[in-house]
Amino acid sequence: MEAKARSSRLDELIDRIPVLDRLAQQVQIDDVAAGARTAKQLGDAYDEWFTSCLLLLPSDLREKFRFEYEGSVRTLQYRIKHFLHEPVKPRPKFFGGRQKRPSEHQGLLSYWQHPYTDRFKGPLTTQKQLLLEARARLDQQASSAEALSYREVQEEPVPEPDRDRTVFVIHGRDKKARRALFDFLRAIGLQPLEWSQVLAEVRQGSPKIGDALQAVLGKGRAVIVLATPDDVVQLKAEHADDEHDPETQPAGQARPNVIYETGMAMMLIPERTILVELGKVRRFTDLDGHFVVRLNNDPAPRKLLAQRLSDVGCAVDLRGSDWLEAGDLTPPVVTTNTGVASTPPVTGLRQTGDDGVQLGNFTVTPDHKVYGEAHNTGSSPQHLVLKVTFYDANRRILGTGSGAVNDLAPQQTKTFTLTTSDAVGGYQDYKVEVESAF
Repeated sequence: MEAKARSSRLDELIDRIPVLDRLAQQVQIDDVAAGARTAKQLGDAYDEWFTSCLLLLPSDLREKFRFEYEGSVRTLQYRIKHFLHEPVKPRPKFFGGRQKRPSEHQGLLSYWQHPYTDRFKGPLTTQKQLLLEARARLDQQASSAEALSYREVQEEPVPEPDRDRTVFVIHGRDKKARRALFDFLRAIGLQPLEWSQVLAEVRQGSPKIGDALQAVLGKGRAVIVLATPDDVVQLKAEHADDEHDPETQPAGQARPNVIYETGMAMMLIPERTILVELGKVRRFTDLDGHFVVRLNNDPAPRKLLAQRLSDVGCAVDLRGSDWLEAGDLTPPVVTTNTGVASTPPVTGLRQTGDDGVQLGNFTVTPDHKVYGEAHNTGSSPQHLVLKVTFYDANRRILGTGSGAVNDLAPQQTKTFTLTTSDAVGGYQDYKVEVESAF
């Protein structure tokens, strides 16, 4: 990519900063549920922006830019990652939090554990300055080249240390799993590349998948396939080997794009393609026998994945212990019961530590609002973020909605309303659960 083109691309990324900032300002508000929804939108937008920026920054600025995202828990230097991971978490009471509504907070410290000004606005401003510095360097480079020979400035090859740290991740629709894996990879010193970023680097108008993966060969050391149970599939009975064929039972399976792109990667660079399963996933038939890392939050599989990456030449850094906890790698659970309930579920129970929250008395209106009651059976006040998931007849997810219950005192019952902006018309079943409690 020419210097002028890189400079223009940096301008585009700089112009997106106000959009990210406006989203962040709408996170820590009195309406906790609305803030949580905005936080998810912000997380997706920032993550794509962050990865795009890393591809354009020189190595010295890239490390500074990365620090403004990751920070350091060890030295109590909290940054954007902490704001995005716990956006609506209040400070403990003895630090001045949870006094009335957030907007009415009068304490010396912020109401929020990771306040917008310190943990997002400040670091984002620093990242903007780093982008501006990178653009100034490119502009100077382009001007010098034109003055000398009017020749186009060719992109310098990726330095070997950067190549050793770069990995390409194939993934499906599970954004939480993808973000957790990216956090883990960054914690061990690697730079994960998003699929869309690889396509953007290919010099064709409509790059083919093969071209994109060939481009990766010169940019990174490994391809990681993250298989999550995004789809629920089963073999039709008429195609079964016999009546006991296990494939006639519903099971979680990776998205079609993951299956297709995995085949391409295995064809081009099998020795540097690492298969990772997060959750119970139906295996790729033609890949039986290929080593698979079954990932979760335990130290052993984290270390195993790091070792596999090191074996193929990645510059893995396991110093310190942050990598043992970076990213929530809890395997997703897929519901494979395709039976449709004759009536929607009427109760739900989720334990939060030693305290319990019981949900019940649900009603769904024609415009798909869900009304219900939350009862705190525990001994401490609760602030709840609730989630409703709508399913079709085959237990495929049509969409989700959310809402909140604030200041639910012990043994108190409160009503709630959950709303969705997804198209869930014709749903056959739904599930209400506590997404987070504090």
